Amino acid sequence: MASVCIGASTILSSFTQQKGKSMTRKNELSPKNIENAYLQITELLVKRCGLNLSFLVSAHAPARPQDYQPTDLLNSLQAAELLGLSVKTLANWCVSGQHDLPYRQIGGAIRYQYADLQSFANNNKLDSTYKTNGLR
Repeated sequence: MASVCIGASTILSSFTQQKGKSMTRKNELSPKNIENAYLQITELLVKRCGLNLSFLVSAHAPARPQDYQPTDLLNSLQAAELLGLSVKTLANWCVSGQHDLPYRQIGGAIRYQYADLQSFANNNKLDSTYKTNGLR
């Protein structure tokens, strides 16, 4: 990382030169000044060095299924993503009692246990799209 096309000190001095003013000791650490400096430095890194910010997305990505423990309680969005359904579909199932998908209501929040979601998915697994209803 030391050989990034422009060193951090060069970027910072470029930032202060572009602004045409130096920060006074009194206000240099204000949240607004720090935010502006961060945004300017990031913009310079992207424009001059070709920095790709896609690595930031993975820091906020939802947990992958293998990260869940069987006893973990998932919210509706997590459960819907896991099952490949919409949140609205899960809400409709809760209200109608359609499909035997267990859930918990804690206060006003609906939660699904990860083990229950796995079991539900396994119990609804079909070997074929053709249903014989016992006939051949």
